[in-house]
Amino acid sequence: MLRAGGYERNRVIFLLKMYEKIKGIKGALVECGVCGGKSLLFLASLAEGERDVYGFDSFEGLPEPTAEDRGVRRPKKGEMRIDYDSVQKKFDRLLLDVTLTKGFFNDTLPFFKAPIALLNIDCDIYQSYLDVLNNLYPSVVPGGVILFDEYNSKTWPGAKKAVDEFGLNPERDLETGKYFMIKP
Repeated sequence: MLRAGGYERNRVIFLLKMYEKIKGIKGALVECGVCGGKSLLFLASLAEGERDVYGFDSFEGLPEPTAEDRGVRRPKKGEMRIDYDSVQKKFDRLLLDVTLTKGFFNDTLPFFKAPIALLNIDCDIYQSYLDVLNNLYPSVVPGGVILFDEYNSKTWPGAKKAVDEFGLNPERDLETGKYFMIKP
């Protein structure tokens, strides 16, 4: 796969296309599942200070996976742990104003109330997807875009199950193969 600056070319194309869809729509950029911060760095760069940008992550790795997450890969609690300070330093070094919130989604997201223009869900597992959708879907403004990073992935089957159970029907971007929806 082609890489752009150490990052998947398809991901960059997809994020750029999705950002274009929210031109003229008021609201924040929110990412749930920041990990190393690559997607959020790119989105914050696109926003150029024109929008509030928020990132949510436990920075303690995955919470306990459920039976819905069993697939080709068997994720484990604590896997994908990343240091909060190292991620924050990336944003600081590039002078990007991003608010990072540390903690599991069920503890942090209920307190977030800002309108959302773009919600990037990249949190891998079933319960995390449900926590994000239950807490943030109501804040996504009409015409806002929701990105589902792991939707239809054999590696992360819980993501599709959670999105489908929530009653959403994402569409597939034909160029990149990634899934998204525009909130009615």
